[in-house]
Amino acid sequence: MKLKDVNPKYEKLNDDYQKLKNTLNEDENRIITLKNELKEKVEENKDALFEEYDFTELSTLKPSHEIEPEIKVITDELSKLMENMDDAFNKEKPDDLSGITKKTVEIKDLLKKNEEEIIIKKETNQIINIVDKLRNLEILIKELESRLNIFLIEINLKCSFQLIISDDNKNFSIQITYLHLTKKEQVNFESLTTPEKVFFIVSLYISVQLILDFKNITFSNLFVPSKYNKRGSIYRTIKKILPIFESKENLKTFNLIFILSNLEMKESIE
Repeated sequence: MKLKDVNPKYEKLNDDYQKLKNTLNEDENRIITLKNELKEKVEENKDALFEEYDFTELSTLKPSHEIEPEIKVITDELSKLMENMDDAFNKEKPDDLSGITKKTVEIKDLLKKNEEEIIIKKETNQIINIVDKLRNLEILIKELESRLNIFLIEINLKCSFQLIISDDNKNFSIQITYLHLTKKEQVNFESLTTPEKVFFIVSLYISVQLILDFKNITFSNLFVPSKYNKRGSIYRTIKKILPIFESKENLKTFNLIFILSNLEMKESIE
């Protein structure tokens, strides 16, 4: 084959190559431009995106020291499951699912055989009633938390109640965490100072009485545990709480009665 015969084909291929190269370069530049435009759009509408997706509920996530043990339990269970699946899972041929399919059929047959034993016998109305009671309890806890924080903010403190249900779903407890508003620090009850503990105890008692709509609220220092029953803390708490009832319109209809026993009063409370 002579050079004059090859040259036209080469020129045609080279021309096609250059066109393809130019097209690719244009596409790459277009992609870069689109990325930059998208980045600008995201920056411009960042606030709107955050408003559309409510991230406030992230505060209800469990802390890491609670999540890590749960992850370990799940990991252990998965390990046991994989041990039992050794004869079903072909490590050499992971795309071979015949063993897993066989295991699935065995489990399905086992469930069908024991269907009567695993069916939940609870009546639908009974389950609905339980759910409603739990929901009402959560509402009540939130109301108590809201009432309590009206008082706690006076000492730059805020509390949060969380309903904890046991692993067997038979028992529940209320976990309380505290936030120092000035320090932005989350603490537990034992980390509070004695005056803060006394203020919380008195405020909690009064908040419960408010929810029960007791117009005459009687409080005695005898309700406070003896190790926290300190004259100074009790008096300072009363002096901080009384102005709240005077300033809040929805609290003016309630009467506070404090009965102090075995505490020397060096000055009157006004």
